[in-house]
Amino acid sequence: MERNNSLLNKIRSKYILKKILTFAYRDMNSVFKLTKYNKSLMNKLDINMKKFQDYYQYELRTDKKNFCSNFYYLIRDIIIFIFLMVFIIIYNKKGEFSLKSGYEEKENFVVIMNDYILYIYFIFILAFILVNILLIFRKIIVLKSYKKILSILFYFVIHLIHHLLFLCKLIYSEFKDPILNGLEIFLIIFFICSLLYSFIVCLPFYCCGECFHGDIMKFFLKQLKGINICEYELPPEYNNLNEKEKYALIFGGEKIKQYNYKLNDDQINLIDKINNIRNQYNLSPYKYSEFEKLPEFLINEKTELNFYPYQNIYKLNDGLYIFKYAKNELKKICNNNEILNIITNDLLKNIYIIEQNNFEFICFYINLYISKNINYPPRKNNNNFNLNKNRSRPAQIHNIGINLNIPDDSIVNTEDKLDNKSLILNMNT
Repeated sequence: MERNNSLLNKIRSKYILKKILTFAYRDMNSVFKLTKYNKSLMNKLDINMKKFQDYYQYELRTDKKNFCSNFYYLIRDIIIFIFLMVFIIIYNKKGEFSLKSGYEEKENFVVIMNDYILYIYFIFILAFILVNILLIFRKIIVLKSYKKILSILFYFVIHLIHHLLFLCKLIYSEFKDPILNGLEIFLIIFFICSLLYSFIVCLPFYCCGECFHGDIMKFFLKQLKGINICEYELPPEYNNLNEKEKYALIFGGEKIKQYNYKLNDDQINLIDKINNIRNQYNLSPYKYSEFEKLPEFLINEKTELNFYPYQNIYKLNDGLYIFKYAKNELKKICNNNEILNIITNDLLKNIYIIEQNNFEFICFYINLYISKNINYPPRKNNNNFNLNKNRSRPAQIHNIGINLNIPDDSIVNTEDKLDNKSLILNMNT
């Protein structure tokens, strides 16, 4: 690898350098591996940090599952908040109280409860209402495992202490205004009932089974490398991983081959239009599937597509042609002779369309060679492909293959796969 690196550094022409690497390497993975420690070579090939970031680009949709107890606590606190606010307003106007017989020494305690603890508890209730709103509706706060249990215990203990003190105050004193006395009696009954419900129902609810984990945040992968895929639910441990581990989870191993892509209406209409052209030449229509796996030439990005992004027609191998056009552009130019020569090739039997970053890749391939994830056979020295014999003008294909007398031992094995973790490590440093 070091020997090849030093030889490539001597090549001044960017065009020739790309030709050589395209011939020697099938996937960009190997190119990244070759260039990741050679900034000069990266600059010649226009490989920068954005190129790495695009290679590992993805978007998620998050969905949080809330349990009914969250709503219970929210409604409960709102009721308490409303009655406390009414109580405070009336207390500030008619707040005279008297101590019951035998409790004259408790005056300071009653004053502290009415003039300090009441307002502190009111603010505490307001804070819990806001937290519950964030938990349920805004999905900003996510509590898991023991944190959820601790928050519920804290909530329970605070209310228990306050309600016990409030009950003592009710025993020690009474207001001269009957409305305030009625509000106090209602609040203490409501406090006792809600505490019993929390202790008997809600707390065990969080301490058993699935509920022990509290709120569950679900993550759905919806876009990968600029491709809108069918949403794929990621495992729960995703949220606990660091960035490198997240990349490895999404892009590593066989995981990336599990994602699906669905044809949209415009793409199906384009296939129908292409098949109508085939019908005019008495050819069988192209076969396609509404749902497909992601194509291998985008999973392991091909050097042809990467080094020559402004081309429209690629021949990756005997039996695989790819058109690359801006979205909906091919519909307007289907009658172009070069395009017709491929569309009407009677050896090609299948079609696949996928959109990436507002570009459409339209693939024509032979089912004998191409599997469901659009793989293709090994590269051959002879890249000539016999087009439809009924057409006189050959198609002008962007065929990257070049014939160079390079010994086999100097060509990197095209099956050499880049270690995703090492690439991600390099990307983050």
